[in-house]
Amino acid sequence: MDKKLQLPDYLVNSIESFCEKIPLKNLKEASVRLSNNYLAGFVNKRLQAPLDHIAYLATRFPATFAACSSVFHQIKLKTDKSFETLLDLGSGPGTVVFAALEYFPSLKKIYIVEQDAFFIEFCKKTLRDHFPHVSLEVLANDIKKTELKEVDLITSSYALNELGEIEFNEIAERVFSIQKDLAVFIEPGTPRGYSLILKLREMAFSKNKFPLAPCPHSLECPLAKTQKWCHFSERLPRSSIHRFLKEARLNFEDEKFSYFAASNIEAAPLLDRIIGHPRKHSGHISFDLCTKEGRATQEIISKRDGTFYKEAKELKWGDCLES
Repeated sequence: MDKKLQLPDYLVNSIESFCEKIPLKNLKEASVRLSNNYLAGFVNKRLQAPLDHIAYLATRFPATFAACSSVFHQIKLKTDKSFETLLDLGSGPGTVVFAALEYFPSLKKIYIVEQDAFFIEFCKKTLRDHFPHVSLEVLANDIKKTELKEVDLITSSYALNELGEIEFNEIAERVFSIQKDLAVFIEPGTPRGYSLILKLREMAFSKNKFPLAPCPHSLECPLAKTQKWCHFSERLPRSSIHRFLKEARLNFEDEKFSYFAASNIEAAPLLDRIIGHPRKHSGHISFDLCTKEGRATQEIISKRDGTFYKEAKELKWGDCLES
């Protein structure tokens, strides 16, 4: 199954229709302002003007979509379930919603929690235009005060990092208490993002949940007490307007993220997970692995391993390694 990292045409066209109405100079200024906020750590800063929202759609939406798509790709490899209902906490413009629909077209009813009116309308209109069979309901605009719905799939992407510690714990407790099947959390691939995912992982296990991805075990994370952190990276192509707005020389960007998918049912089999870029040498490949025994280790696969070596050459950071 191929990863669907690039935005579908309907999303590309929708975003470009917004961008075409604005002078590129103004859009670039908004994009620079947005980038500076992220670099300064102001990821929670509310977007104000419509121009800022459009800059977000043009510069950040493709990358977060790629991260969500990568996560759903790994989940789809582990389950053949057809989810029909989804609850997304902190939806933004519906990034998780549209990525999920690429992998789970069986979705019929979607609930979102979002406070930004511009993004809510973007999500509503896009669903009406391209997924008329899908029903959307905005539960509330405040994730801290929402009465959660029991659904097949609960998601939160780049949202829980906006909460204080007490609020974070309360929301997580509520999610796990109503979880019917699968809960998926995605955060930035930073030490802080990983620390939040680690907390969610520990809380999930205390509620008798099981890892579906990426963890191949329910033991203590082997990176928890090291200087490293568990995260993954997806490379996605940049559009010409994206390159212009970000003053980027490269025609691609790498989006780093951490995630955890908690299941009510124990998955099998659990396979070693590749937790870094494979290092390809002459005649062999070196992998950094998180193993099903709960260890962070390295494994070398050489040409002498025959078919196994040929298959390993196609593996990337975030994939499973079948021994």
